[in-house]
Amino acid sequence: MPEVDKRLERIIEGSLEGADVRPQARTLDGSLLVLVDAGQGPIMLRVQWAGAGWPRDVRESLARIDMDQGWPRDLILVARQFSSGARDLLKEAGANWADETGAARIVAPGLLVSKEGTAAPAPRSGLTWSRSETELAELLLSKAWLLGFGTTEIANQSNWSIPRVSRVLQTFDEQGWTGKYGPGRGRGAKRELVDPDGMLESWAAAVGGQEVRSREASRTIRDPVAFLGEELAPALSHVRWALGGWAAAQEVAPFVTTVPTLQIHVHEDDFRAPLDEAIRLSELREADEGGRVQFLAASPSLLSRTWSLKSELPLASTPRIYADLCGLGPRGREAAEHLKEEAIDPLHRRAAEEEGPSEGLVVWERETKARLRDRMRTSTVADIEERYRHGTYSATYLLRGVESPPSLPQFKAMLEEAVGYETGWPAWRVPQQSRSYENAIEAWFEDNIFNDPSHSDFWRADPRGRLCLIRGYQEDSGEAGVRPGSVIDLTLPVWRVGEYLLHAGRLATRLGATRVEFMMRWEGLEGRMLTSYVDPEWPLRGEYRCHQDEVVTSLETTPAGIEPELPRLVERLVAPLFAAFDSFEAPEGLYERELEEMRARPVR
Repeated sequence: MPEVDKRLERIIEGSLEGADVRPQARTLDGSLLVLVDAGQGPIMLRVQWAGAGWPRDVRESLARIDMDQGWPRDLILVARQFSSGARDLLKEAGANWADETGAARIVAPGLLVSKEGTAAPAPRSGLTWSRSETELAELLLSKAWLLGFGTTEIANQSNWSIPRVSRVLQTFDEQGWTGKYGPGRGRGAKRELVDPDGMLESWAAAVGGQEVRSREASRTIRDPVAFLGEELAPALSHVRWALGGWAAAQEVAPFVTTVPTLQIHVHEDDFRAPLDEAIRLSELREADEGGRVQFLAASPSLLSRTWSLKSELPLASTPRIYADLCGLGPRGREAAEHLKEEAIDPLHRRAAEEEGPSEGLVVWERETKARLRDRMRTSTVADIEERYRHGTYSATYLLRGVESPPSLPQFKAMLEEAVGYETGWPAWRVPQQSRSYENAIEAWFEDNIFNDPSHSDFWRADPRGRLCLIRGYQEDSGEAGVRPGSVIDLTLPVWRVGEYLLHAGRLATRLGATRVEFMMRWEGLEGRMLTSYVDPEWPLRGEYRCHQDEVVTSLETTPAGIEPELPRLVERLVAPLFAAFDSFEAPEGLYERELEEMRARPVR
């Protein structure tokens, strides 16, 4: 029996004490049919899994149910632990439900159950939440593992040995949080997060229960956030620290109108004398309890995962912020749920569940192409159509969560600030001849000093966070004696896509966006060969030809996830392009090394 079916069976047995529960089969809608006999004759029930039991999980389950006739009496939703907000939704729907704490409400033919349950389910044997387990779980929860992860990769990103990482991952496998796919052993072995919600809840509870050295301080503070930026952060300039709790959550996923307290994670080696000086400089007074500012001793591992958003303050990892909030009472728990839905869940949407680019991406790209065709019809440049004859590629992205779109002049200034110079010809460069059209800004490099496909960009940008760039191939520009339309280079797509993603991250920060939807489309590929003429350091053994004309790839991420996850995100977008060339797979280290070189180039 699959492990998930056993889990469902255990939950039903726990809620129906003494009943005989026998799984039967899976239905077309994914429900597990179980035969239950509680002493009044057997009845057939359908059981559906609702994940961790957050409000979002419940809303997704409710969306799949036809509620015209009310809640189906034979259906039970089950989850790891339904939150209070989720239980409110279930009550409103009149739903049958049960979770692993033993809590349940079931009104079915011959059954009436109402139980509060106990504590959250304890981890199975083998997991002690040792320091290595705690640190590696935080690492796994902090990233979007779109292509899975290997033992060596995790060891390289942590301070733990390969044997120790292997043992910890095996323990996580036993909990049902991670699982292998692909070859079982060797270089190709990969794992993926199977139940990130379960890992997050157990990890956050363990972190919240650990004894951590702390210091509290206070003074009259009218606005904790302003105090942090204007006085405390400068005083901490010689201290290694990261922001957590309420203030960090407001940076990542705003939820409250005012921040009541500040939680600061301070490197354990800076927790005495350096922190003493920072407290003195910021005119704080230490208190035994109830201070507006709490300093928490942090391990080097915790601080190694700091990042920043629009404020440029160092933030703890998003899972760590979540754990901080869970310890701040009912309101903190609500903020934690909000943070999870806005910033953690998007990280862990498995690639297998992605259904291609959203309609919004495709429509904006289509409109941009139509606009380019209109401009070409009136162009006076003689060879303009010839430049695109062998094909073009496009980069399109949408920024979600932009609450207050700027005016066109403001947006143009933001676009100018977001331009990067990672490559010689920057993406979305804003020339003097850019123009406004239908509440968007557009630019076409139809007549410049180069006048070749790779410098004939056309782009459009909408202040609501919609951008599309269309460009001809550098491989078709006649350089190095390469015949136009004949090849695609191995390294050029890596650099270009990396550059475009970094642009999206910079603009998303300026617009206050919370999510990035991104799409690449390569056209005019059929018959081309894969080469490495730009950087012969990557020799190709054999011939790899493309037998299709177009490749489209897409992904969704958070603005903060782009910079630290750039090689993995670029691989997610570019690997299908390479695979179209007779199943070619990029050599090990290509994405990391090329993007490192790209980012090491001096900024103009």
